[in-house]
Amino acid sequence: MPNSHTEILIHFVFGTRGRLPSIHEECREPLVRYMAGILRNLNCEMLAGKAVADHAHLLVRLPPSLSVSQLVRRLKASSSKWVHETFGEEAGFWWQDGYGAFSVSKSQASKVIQYIEDQDVHHAETVFTDEYRALIKRHGISYEERDLIQ
Repeated sequence: MPNSHTEILIHFVFGTRGRLPSIHEECREPLVRYMAGILRNLNCEMLAGKAVADHAHLLVRLPPSLSVSQLVRRLKASSSKWVHETFGEEAGFWWQDGYGAFSVSKSQASKVIQYIEDQDVHHAETVFTDEYRALIKRHGISYEERDLIQ
């Protein structure tokens, strides 16, 4: 077969360094738009994206030519640089080193999109660490509790 045909949907979650609330309100929507542009340049498609004070969620369609780690490295480096250039380094914004990447079936994409869009409502009741712990458990990933706090 001469061509590759894929449907790779990944729900990305990554937090700010130290879980600090360093994604300020005026930065959130522009940051998500900027990340969508980065993804387009990588031949990806952002199906949903939301940034809140201490983390971001993205649902992304990946091309077969790009690995998850390559995408995250480029996305976080470029978006962090952009935030510093646009909003100033004094904002104290940095992404944490790690990330979550969860596969999503096409049949569940609309539920994940709604989940991402409802982040403001969701976080009125749940802190990020609890949300992230639940995502990890739902996907059957083993983890060390100390790794969630850093």
